[in-house]
Amino acid sequence: MLSALQRGVRALRPTVLRGETNLLGGATRHDVRYLHDGEAGDKSSSSSRTQAKGGRGGLRVGEVYKMEHTFTAEEVQAYAQLGGDTNPIHVCPTAAAAANLAGCVVHGMLYAGLFPAIIGNRQPGAIYLKQTLQFRSPVLVGETVQATVTVSKISGRRAALATSCHKLSANNDSPVLVLDGDALALLPLETNVV
Repeated sequence: MLSALQRGVRALRPTVLRGETNLLGGATRHDVRYLHDGEAGDKSSSSSRTQAKGGRGGLRVGEVYKMEHTFTAEEVQAYAQLGGDTNPIHVCPTAAAAANLAGCVVHGMLYAGLFPAIIGNRQPGAIYLKQTLQFRSPVLVGETVQATVTVSKISGRRAALATSCHKLSANNDSPVLVLDGDALALLPLETNVV
């Protein structure tokens, strides 16, 4: 049986399972899927299960890549231990309530980590060089977020990226922007840039 910390470390290494990318290394309700712009985030959609799982396909300005994830209390606890941010609002419901929060808050850097995951899985060997972040709203444990990376500009091996993360609701209300920014990645030598 894995400890929460070991599960957290495993969560940093995506694995492919039956055509799906799953950060936990097994079939769970926390599947992460890559979606192209315009695709619905319906978790039962067969097209969303097979889109953009890594690969070396051409990278084009204007391309949009999305990834959804629902962070569990165990993942947040593991991240707190691994990263050293043990602020009790992340792991203790009583402390979160005392801070007038509706539940424990996911570390912002945990869901910001979805951006380099998208790039690294879409362009294996890419090096994430720079990221600016502006946090706009908290994400609570158990809420689903959708990270989006848009290719803004390509100059040689460098790709400028616009990044955003939205909180999705179970009843299909409008997504809420929780994080946005810009990033720069150095693409691997063998990348097809179109």
